[in-house]
Amino acid sequence: MKFDGYKLISLRDVQLMQLEVMKEIHRICVKRNIKYYMIAGSVLGAVRHGGFIPWDDDIDIAMMREDYEQFKQIFSEEFDENKYYLQHYDSDVDFKPALMRFCVKNTIRDFECEMHWKYCKNMFLDIFPLDNAPDDEQLRLKEANEILKYKGIINKKLYRLFPSNSTIAVLAKKTISFAYLLYPLKKVQAKLNAVMQQYDKEDTKCVCSMASQYKYQKQCIERTIYGTPTLLKFEDSEFFAPEKPLEYLEHLYGKNYMQLPPVEKRDKPEDVYIKE
Repeated sequence: MKFDGYKLISLRDVQLMQLEVMKEIHRICVKRNIKYYMIAGSVLGAVRHGGFIPWDDDIDIAMMREDYEQFKQIFSEEFDENKYYLQHYDSDVDFKPALMRFCVKNTIRDFECEMHWKYCKNMFLDIFPLDNAPDDEQLRLKEANEILKYKGIINKKLYRLFPSNSTIAVLAKKTISFAYLLYPLKKVQAKLNAVMQQYDKEDTKCVCSMASQYKYQKQCIERTIYGTPTLLKFEDSEFFAPEKPLEYLEHLYGKNYMQLPPVEKRDKPEDVYIKE
């Protein structure tokens, strides 16, 4: 057994676990009037498949920054902390993305290339912040470059190790990480968060999921497309999605979003283990 005391579970079991977590998040968000949206592959899955993309295993949601911060504040009041854990820059050492992860305790997600990092490696549901993007194109470019700069520093400090890495490659990664010793991780994370939120007090046309793996320009979306969170069928439930889900999907994936990708381009998710 790869993780002592844990057993590997199937993709469908992971999906069903994610679904139960999402139902609980939805219940509490409705109760506390916190607005959220399913985003990215979760919206695509809902529209194209009526739920999960068959080869995918997670649900992604996003919240406008005000709702995002409120969710963070009420987590310990509303959720069973024997079962769940909210992960973010303030909770964990070596945590990389500028978002929150709603984690399920007594599970392990097998990020083999990140096992040397010290953050908690439970199975999770990502919660992305949505921040205002400036209307001026030059200011957007400047913000995008600043975000890339700080993400780049974090990437160099928190390097990934793959089985295919040679001894020289591993040594190079460790050397580069050491070279950034003068950039404390917490300070870099704070600067990244500050850049992401710098326009949040302004009235702007677009919002952006700046913690996303997609480029800033791709994630810069008119707030009217997000609009009023609107229920969309997902598996045996309904969860909130952008008010204009088809416009959202076309913006993110292009006009052919209903077309299935070839088998070789369907990414296999990481294995998940649960405590026996």
